[in-house]
Amino acid sequence: MFKLSRMPRPTRSWIISSGKKSLLILAFSIFVTWNLSIVNKLFVDYSQDELRRKDQHQNANDLLRNNTNTHQNSDVDKSKNGHMSRPLDMLREYKKFHSQEALKERHSNDGLHNQTFIMGFYSCPDSAGNRLHEFMNNLITAIANNYTIFWKFYDVDACRATGTSDHWCLGPNTIEKCHEVVNRASWIPSYDDWSETLNLTFGARNQNIEFFSPQHDVFIPNENKVWAPRELLQAAESAVFVNRKSLKTPSAKDRIKELYSQGKYYLYGLLLHEIFPFQDSVQPAVDLSGENKEDISIVLHSRHVDDAIDGSDVSKEIDCIKSIIKQHESIGTDMIHCKVLLVSDRILTIKNLEEWISQNITCKSIRANHNADIDEAGQFREHGPFALVGFFEDLALGAHANGGYIGASGASSSADLFHELYEYNRVVGNRNRKEDLPHLACFIPKRRKKKIYHT
Repeated sequence: MFKLSRMPRPTRSWIISSGKKSLLILAFSIFVTWNLSIVNKLFVDYSQDELRRKDQHQNANDLLRNNTNTHQNSDVDKSKNGHMSRPLDMLREYKKFHSQEALKERHSNDGLHNQTFIMGFYSCPDSAGNRLHEFMNNLITAIANNYTIFWKFYDVDACRATGTSDHWCLGPNTIEKCHEVVNRASWIPSYDDWSETLNLTFGARNQNIEFFSPQHDVFIPNENKVWAPRELLQAAESAVFVNRKSLKTPSAKDRIKELYSQGKYYLYGLLLHEIFPFQDSVQPAVDLSGENKEDISIVLHSRHVDDAIDGSDVSKEIDCIKSIIKQHESIGTDMIHCKVLLVSDRILTIKNLEEWISQNITCKSIRANHNADIDEAGQFREHGPFALVGFFEDLALGAHANGGYIGASGASSSADLFHELYEYNRVVGNRNRKEDLPHLACFIPKRRKKKIYHT
């Protein structure tokens, strides 16, 4: 029979030895666990810090991408609270992350790291078409790429710093004169305010070199950078930004499509309205611009590139007036109280058109009351007697147009300003109309003084 034997009882010394081993193992486990928790905490803190830095950019990207599919093909929304559109939403979203206040807050918390800033040069009142468009094109680039735009007044020093010759840098513009006609949006941060704090400097405008770093003309990772893109001085289609390689990521290409979802002229008109609103001193009187939202106003901007043309020939302008009115009549627009807002760099052009309008159509002709001194000596020059402040008085009047644009096409940045403000006002005004007004435009061909050849 198999007999079980009892296990030998462990000795006292063995029990004590085993206990010490257990205690040592337990202590070692506690030590390892504690150290691992510290390492893990340090790693988590570091990771969160890195994520926080990335979030400075990613949060803006996420917000700008929100509702992309919803808004990409949408028409302009109408709201009781006012005008709404996807481009306007994007501008407001951009402002939340790139305004002066937003920069100050981030700088006081974690500092500003690995950000790209883009120069927003502007000046006026001289060459306003070129300089305001350069700013707006750089703002479009900034919104698409999620860059922060700095404003910098394009004075002689700034002009020279971009590598431009003095021939193009010397002019009558000062920031004081410019702000007599427009009121730049205050939320945009100033380059002068931040350049020393962040050790930034800009160099010559450049299309191919993506960034200009503080110390080297090359790309340096993990530094704040400032970029001055090559000049683009007129309203541009979205494809221009793609072709210029101004869009750096696939998401930037998506956002540029959203910005242009209401058309080129609407986008630029919106930016003008939001970034460079007119000062009251250049606004037209109510009796000139009109109060009734159902009235039709057509802006006519006749510009003469050739200094030798006196402006007496208005046949092309008349053809365009007839064309716009005919298109309105074909869709049943009430033209009884229509107005033609006349703007030209030739006094004779305005006088001849006023005479023809009064004798041939029911529309009333309106011209700006120029409060500024008229340069009589300049009435046969390219910009005529109503340059500088007078031009902005004309532009503020033309901004009230809703029924059509008559002017140059693709040849004049100053003419583009009239077209853009008309389109923006038309879209916004349609919110309060019984029937929407269509976009109507008639382009005046370039005029050149006929050359006389002697034989």
